[in-house]
Amino acid sequence: MPLIPAEDPARHVWRMAASRPGGTSAALDAPARPPLAVSSPQLHGAIPVRRAHRRFTDQPVRRELLAEVLSGARAAYGHHWPPAQRPVLRVLVAAYEVTGLLPGLHDDDGHLGCPRWLRRLRSSYAKAPALVLVCADLASRRPGHAAALFHAAALGHAVWLSATALGLGACGFGGSSAEVTACAAGGTPSLRHAFTLALGHPESETCDRPGGGP
Repeated sequence: MPLIPAEDPARHVWRMAASRPGGTSAALDAPARPPLAVSSPQLHGAIPVRRAHRRFTDQPVRRELLAEVLSGARAAYGHHWPPAQRPVLRVLVAAYEVTGLLPGLHDDDGHLGCPRWLRRLRSSYAKAPALVLVCADLASRRPGHAAALFHAAALGHAVWLSATALGLGACGFGGSSAEVTACAAGGTPSLRHAFTLALGHPESETCDRPGGGP
């Protein structure tokens, strides 16, 4: 079941991505490394060339490139939706082959460990160097359950466009993981894993239709 109606992503994500992005990246690894200062890509140019890549090469993704992908996505999303219109969102990264990051789960504050279920998580989605896991507060009164799912998917699609603009391949998935939900909840029990984006260097000739998804 899709998280958002089929006609919505093109209209809403185009408006979001066409906004002028900006901002800095979030730290992804140990506090010893300072956040990277990067500029966001022009995501609107990635919309017509986006593909759903489901198979990836063994080439690792650089930490700096991953940080730039997330920075561009967050800047575009944040520019389009002011804080008063957003639900609580939390982004985790499952790093498998990311140069400069320890294998395991990461958030903006650093390394969260490497739980045993992490290998199984990749087999549930795609064998990619990294999985971006978007979680949303589904109990939030602002903007509501359905809108929170939309916002999770919108941020996930912004990551997809940002990865495309920076030369990576990606594929989005709407299925959730109970283990990711449990890990992400922390002090917000109503946080739920809602959207997953697998990303890496795509194998040639392994993409779905333009702009496609699962």
